[in-house]
Amino acid sequence: MEKKVSVIVPVYNCGEVIKDCVDSLLNQTYKNTELIFIDDGSIDDSYEILCDYKKKYEEIKLFKQENHGQAYARNIGLKHATGDYVMFCDADDYLCIEAVAICEKEMRTNNLDVVLFNCNMFDPYGNVYKGLFFPGNKRITNGILTEDSELFGFFANVCFGCFSMKKIREEAITFLEGTIYEDWEFMAHYLAFSSKAKWMDFALYNYRWNWKGSTSHIVNEKCLDVFVAVERAKKYFGETGKWNNNEYSFYYKALLQVYSFYRDRLSGSGVKERIKVLYKNKMITFINEIPFILLLSITSYFGILDRAQILKMHHDEKKSILGCYDVERKLKKNRDEKSKCVYDRFFRIVSPTYRATTNLRSRIIELQSEVNNLRLELEKNAKEEKEREILKHYLGENESI
Repeated sequence: MEKKVSVIVPVYNCGEVIKDCVDSLLNQTYKNTELIFIDDGSIDDSYEILCDYKKKYEEIKLFKQENHGQAYARNIGLKHATGDYVMFCDADDYLCIEAVAICEKEMRTNNLDVVLFNCNMFDPYGNVYKGLFFPGNKRITNGILTEDSELFGFFANVCFGCFSMKKIREEAITFLEGTIYEDWEFMAHYLAFSSKAKWMDFALYNYRWNWKGSTSHIVNEKCLDVFVAVERAKKYFGETGKWNNNEYSFYYKALLQVYSFYRDRLSGSGVKERIKVLYKNKMITFINEIPFILLLSITSYFGILDRAQILKMHHDEKKSILGCYDVERKLKKNRDEKSKCVYDRFFRIVSPTYRATTNLRSRIIELQSEVNNLRLELEKNAKEEKEREILKHYLGENESI
């Protein structure tokens, strides 16, 4: 018997794009749904647009509140949801028209706690990119993930999943209000208590990347919430005995998020110096919590310049990749027969990685030169490339499944 699916959408000042979201939900091939919109104090025409839709479609539930944040709005949606399963969609994004049908069937026929799926990311210029990638040694294919999976730590966005309302209520899972990284804690809490999940490498969700209204553009003290989310997420995996299995995937996802935000959002001249310092200090503390051998493995999937910057922040000079030469020199000078065994074992394990970086500075100069040449070439062809991508978009070549 088919189950009812609730779709919860928090809304804040998305008037110029919200119709894409609402239409994608109304046009789902699966019709046993309720669509719950919570206007979180919008000051544009978002609420008026939703009122017009509600008059025409009985499956729409609409709530309006003062601005309390996305977490509060999602909790209101959970409170009023009557479906067997629940999905989430942000008001500036939209779902593939088969998304609810596929998720409902997978959840029901496989008796899953959660089904997880991929997304397409598209920018204002019509370019489309695949959303979720995993490091080479952690490739996952379509299939069931059991409770001992090593991959739950990769998932941190509630919009890329379908969840059981029964489990949410049984475990009293809610969004942490007052933060802007509430997804992480919710996902960690839910997945830590899940025993059966399924991953589908299909783009069922369309994510509007780099949109001006996204919370990912927030650069104030709220950006420090990411470190609160990381700690609380770790706690749930620890409490359920899943930390050892998910340590790698969790740290990979967290480090990618924390460092990329620092690199891309906090490097601008308009950012307050106090926020930069606070964020960097917390990031350094977080990096030093990661076991160094694990950090070496994780950063091997980062760009060479990013990897160097991250490893440079590690406090332990003996392990810092940029301080390796000094460590080796000091050990050679001071070692004796008693310490020889320890020394030889140390460098037999880590020397290949360290020695591979002895020409790091010269390689960086070469890469900078290559980047400059590439930038000149891209600038030369930018206009032609932009026109080509826009044409492809309107011809439908970049549509999701």
